[in-house]
Amino acid sequence: MKYRKQLPARCQVFIFHNVVYCLWYLQADCWLVYSFCLFTKN
Repeated sequence: MKYRKQLPARCQVFIFHNVVYCLWYLQADCWLVYSFCLFTKN
């Protein structure tokens, strides 16, 4: 995951613990989470 280092800690934790769930069940929502985290990293 090349984006992980760019994300704030809370997003890293969320994605780390939910990556399999995201990839297999909620791909679109997973990308929404990525986008949300990237846009709110400050």
